[in-house]
Amino acid sequence: MTSLALAWLLLHHPASAQTCAPATPGEPMRVYLLTMSPGQALFARFGHSVLWVSGGPLRRGLAYSWGAYDSSKEEPVAAFLAGTMHYRLDVSTVEPVLERAQRAQRIAVAQRIDLPPQAIARLAPLLSEAGQPENRAYPYHWRDQNCATKVRDLLDLSLDGQLRASLTGPTGRTWRGEVLRHLAVHPLAWFGWNFMAAGEADRPVDRWGGLFLPDRLREGLDAARIDGRPLVAETCVLRSGASGWAPEAQSRGWFWTSPVGAAWAAGIGGLRARLGGALVALLGIVAGGLGLATAFLAGTTAIDGIGWNLNWFAASPLTLALGPAGVAYAFGRGRRAIASLSALLAALGVVGVGVAVVGVQDTAAISALFLPPLLATAWATRRRPAGPA
Repeated sequence: MTSLALAWLLLHHPASAQTCAPATPGEPMRVYLLTMSPGQALFARFGHSVLWVSGGPLRRGLAYSWGAYDSSKEEPVAAFLAGTMHYRLDVSTVEPVLERAQRAQRIAVAQRIDLPPQAIARLAPLLSEAGQPENRAYPYHWRDQNCATKVRDLLDLSLDGQLRASLTGPTGRTWRGEVLRHLAVHPLAWFGWNFMAAGEADRPVDRWGGLFLPDRLREGLDAARIDGRPLVAETCVLRSGASGWAPEAQSRGWFWTSPVGAAWAAGIGGLRARLGGALVALLGIVAGGLGLATAFLAGTTAIDGIGWNLNWFAASPLTLALGPAGVAYAFGRGRRAIASLSALLAALGVVGVGVAVVGVQDTAAISALFLPPLLATAWATRRRPAGPA
């Protein structure tokens, strides 16, 4: 993946053999977008965008990175889910930025942005204001406020709205798909986001909105035309690495949830009642717990994008009732009750698959995990008595 990405950049940007050097003292301000490929850590999976400026009133080049985070002040996953995560702007020379990319084996691509003089005149005070200590911290939002959108919006302000005007129209992608293609190497995070992301995540992403991701911002600037001229004048690969770009298509996930769901169903249908009941109870705890957690977060978090979606047909808070029902079944009680409950839940799961087929949300991974054991529970509890035998 890394070699293909580098080859593509070199092929499509003949100027990539140049050095993308900073401006020398006395030269007009020179502006670069630096894009780092995704890292291995969870919160580095989406890549990173940095604005690098030099020349003009600056005595030395400065890199503006809206990606500084202090994990000693708040646990990142909990803060993200609560919607209270704060990032801050870090201003430094470019060397530490590139050194961090090299240590993490991340690709670093520089694009020299050919801003007209009036845009540079607007950008300089905007950067000065953003760099003031009282302005550096900001509330993070996965879609609207991050390292890529901060750079995007500053460039658009400096261009008096021309950047946004040049990047309009549909992309054929969705918010869910754009996030999931970056999370493929973290199956649990991929599964959790896919399960909890509300139905609005399946809305189409337009070209401007899609620039919330660093790789899409890089592509968007390549495509942008200002007054009929390309916005990007030069592209260079400053650092190569083993951590390549996210795949273009999202990971479907069903390839690993399907065997787990099939094995779960086989255990419920083939094991003795006590062990089968334990697997039914586990199904209720896992599937129902996910539905309950999603409902809780939807009602309490300050971040949008989490809530009801088509996955609830296979795993809703109602499924939690299988927990105590499975325990009772394992010890010889409640066969009729669990048979009726599991039949209802399985029927809902089947309806959900049908709705998804005609809808826009891909529920295959979730349905492949939870629907087979639901069907197996309905079948097993109707054909054999409960009990520890």
